Order: sequence, then structure tokens, then C-alpha cells
Amino acid sequence: MAGKIPVAVVSGFLGSGKTTLLNRYLREQAGDASSTMVLINEIGAAGLDHRRVRRLGDRVAVLESGCQCCAVQGELVDALRELFLQALRKAIPPFSRLIIETTGIADPAPVRYTLQYERFLHERYAYAGCLVVVDAMHGARHLRERREAVQQAVLADALFLSKTDLAGEGDADALKSTLAGLNPAAPLYSSSGGQALAGMFDPAGAAERRRSGRAGSGLRFGAGFAARKREGAGEELGVLALEWRSPQSRAATTKALEAAMAYAGADMLRVKGSFRFSGAAGRWAVHGVHRVLYPIAPEAAAVGGNLVDDGGCALALIYRRVAAGADEALAEILRRHLPGVVA
Repeated sequence: MAGKIPVAVVSGFLGSGKTTLLNRYLREQAGDASSTMVLINEIGAAGLDHRRVRRLGDRVAVLESGCQCCAVQGELVDALRELFLQALRKAIPPFSRLIIETTGIADPAPVRYTLQYERFLHERYAYAGCLVVVDAMHGARHLRERREAVQQAVLADALFLSKTDLAGEGDADALKSTLAGLNPAAPLYSSSGGQALAGMFDPAGAAERRRSGRAGSGLRFGAGFAARKREGAGEELGVLALEWRSPQSRAATTKALEAAMAYAGADMLRVKGSFRFSGAAGRWAVHGVHRVLYPIAPEAAAVGGNLVDDGGCALALIYRRVAAGADEALAEILRRHLPGVVA
């Protein structure tokens, strides 16, 4: 990310409190907020009291992966390119970070995809993660009834539970448990926690800081089958978590993941892994959504500059269990390409 402008995505279901949280963040930044550019892509009035706001249209495009994003990809590319060039020409003040607030029904995955694959943007911007805001009052119902809410929670690098003062204590605790089951690697903040927001708007960094305090790669969910119905989610979700004690072949890993994603298709909600590859230094981060496997990239260093490393590999798949026998089929695909799974 050195020299690139970090781009954080703020997502969450309709009415979850995204704009309220973003306003609070900008107020906390005070003078430093002038270096932050905000892209709003929300239906209706933004209500954001920040003078540097650029709007994307409220159009909906169904991308090839099956995701919905309430901005045509080309429009997002044009907006980010224009902002960079305007700052370069001094038509607008320079900015050192950018936040995109998505619509309440948007899948944040296409933003990451765009930043990875559009050459101009990839050379100038770096994806800094996704913060998903969950409404403590209505979040449990959203997770039961709306696939978009589940998808957002699964893709989050960090989660923020809003309106906890309006929800019952037992309801909030139950929702926290559901979110932890859907996305155990994401730090979970709450509006009652009194935390400073600066770290939350670096979601990937927040997740990395959380992992850096634990042994291993941070994806330690326990090897073997974890496929089961997630309590509180209104559909059958499977989680398959596997570990290997030794480095793997990069080519074999790519083939395994492509095969697993081809099998699950649009029902593959998230692929996330931390790998050591034979003949390559350092650790490598693996990410994918639906049918799209993102470029494998070096993991960022943890706090203090050193990434905790045990030499092994860890992988987690989160998917909708639509087809009978999906758990066993996915495990077999991975084991066939990547032997030596820890039992």
C-alpha cells in the first residue's frame, strides 16, 4: 500500500446507521478530515455534513459474478480516476484517504474487484477493507430474511453494532454471537463501547491488529468440518475451515480454489486464506467471492512490522448449503489438490 491512497468501504443494510457513523468519524478527525475524500453511493439524501462529497448515481448493475452493486463499475472507475486527476491538477485539495459509503442493498465485493483489476486505479489506490454497520434493533431479522445482509456480514473486515442503546441487552448479545459465527475473523465494535473510530475506518488494519495478537495466521478456526446451519441466519450456511502445517504449491492452491468456487458458484459467499508457498518468501493472502478469485497478494505486516508466522496455511470457505452433499464435495476438492490437511 506504500504510496497508494487507501480506500475503505462502509457498508451495511438500509437504515443501519452508516451515515451517522461516518459523520461521527469525520467530526473526530477534526482538521485531519480535510485529507479525507468521501464517495456517497446511497439512495436518497445523504445528510452528510462533510463538504467534500462526490456522488455516484443510484443505478443498479448485476455484475457477471452475480453480485449487485448500486454503482455501475465503470462509473466508479470514472469517479476515482477523476478525483485523482483533479487533485493532481490542484482543481481540488489533495486527499490522502478515501471512504466509499455504499447503498444499503449493495454488495461491497465489486469495489475490491475494481481496485484490483482496473490498472489505473490499482496503481494509485489500495483497498483498505470493509467496515459493515449492523443495526442492533433489526439486524437479527435482516440476517434471517435478507441475503444481502448475510453477504455484507460475511465480507466485512470489521463489524460495527449500532443502536445498542435501543436494543435489549439479550438481543444485542444474541446478534453478536450470530455475527461472530458468520465472520469469526472480523473485529466487532459497538456503539456502546466508546471506542475511537480512527482504527475502524482502516478495517483491514483492524482485522490484522486483532490477528497479530494471536499465534499463527489468524485464521485459526479449528481444522476439519465446521459446516453447519448458522444460528440466527435465515438460510443454511456452511463454514469449512482447513489447515496445513507446511507450505503449499501456489499453482495447486489456485487450482483448488478455482475448482471449489466453480462448484459453489454464486453460493460461495467468501473465501479467505493465509498461505505459505513453496519457494516463496513471506505469507500470502487469499480472497475470493462467488466465482471471482482475487489476485493472491503478500500479507501486510502486523503491528511492529513483523507478521506472526508459524509456517503453516489456513483456509476458510463460507457458502450457502444449497446442494445436498456440498460440505463433503468441497472438502474433497480441496484435499485432492492440497493433501496433508490437519485432521
